[in-house]
Amino acid sequence: MLGPDLGGLGEIYSANEVLNLIRKPSESIKSGHETQEVKTTDGEVFLGRMQGSNAGEIILVTVGNRLVRVPRSKIASEQARPTSLMPEGLLDGLSEQQTSDLLAYLGVRDREPAWLMRQWLKVEGVLRSFAPQVSLKAKLAALAAVGGALVAALRFWRKRRRAR
Repeated sequence: MLGPDLGGLGEIYSANEVLNLIRKPSESIKSGHETQEVKTTDGEVFLGRMQGSNAGEIILVTVGNRLVRVPRSKIASEQARPTSLMPEGLLDGLSEQQTSDLLAYLGVRDREPAWLMRQWLKVEGVLRSFAPQVSLKAKLAALAAVGGALVAALRFWRKRRRAR
């Protein structure tokens, strides 16, 4: 498969984050999905994701999920490109309803933003890093304060959703 697995996308990203990933695909390329450019001695140029390689050939997955095998003896140059194979502007021309339908199809629902969970995990990681220097009482106080802010944000989000 050329692109990353989109299963569970709505569990990881909020709607705005997914829209930004679609609008600017080259800003956040998932590891292992970098674009490779291979030029052959015959003048052909292939763009795709590296599927595999060995001593005799490079295997790329190109647009249309086509496997292209390029013998190493025919490779003039090979380089990673900083741009995504996913074109920009895919949302251009879509109505608000069509964009909403696309998000629903991708599993992104109108629910608590995924960033709340990520913020909580970040705070938890920071508190763990201070383990030797900070007392348990201080950690619990910090956790309660941040947790209270996250709960307030969650309540606000749910109230806003019900008002729609």
